[in-house]
Amino acid sequence: MSALDIAAETGHWRAAQILLGGGPSPDRLRLEISLGLQRVALVKDGVQVYRTHCSTGRPGYSTKRGEFVITNKERYHRSTIYHVDMPYFMRLSCLDFGMHAGYVPNYPASHGCIRLPEEAARRFFSELPVGTLVTVQ
Repeated sequence: MSALDIAAETGHWRAAQILLGGGPSPDRLRLEISLGLQRVALVKDGVQVYRTHCSTGRPGYSTKRGEFVITNKERYHRSTIYHVDMPYFMRLSCLDFGMHAGYVPNYPASHGCIRLPEEAARRFFSELPVGTLVTVQ
């Protein structure tokens, strides 16, 4: 297990940013995800500039809560567990979940990932660098 894996998986997101070679200050750029509202907000310089709906983990597959960083991005990712395509995949803190484009009903329906409308996934993939803080609450 690498130092990055340990920092990311234990919630030390600032250490993970350093090991990734940087990342934006959360005051400048961050993503906030509300499991209760099934909403995602892009926050720049303390101002919410974009909001979209999402679909998170269904019962039995809950989405992890906490502070994470985007540790890698793959435009064309395929799940090795569920064998499905996950376009615009952004892995969170080296873990087995992340954010990606997919079907987004108005309720939790995923296996733990944060599903996004394709337009939102494309935007986040383009605008959020590796190291960006993502808060899931």
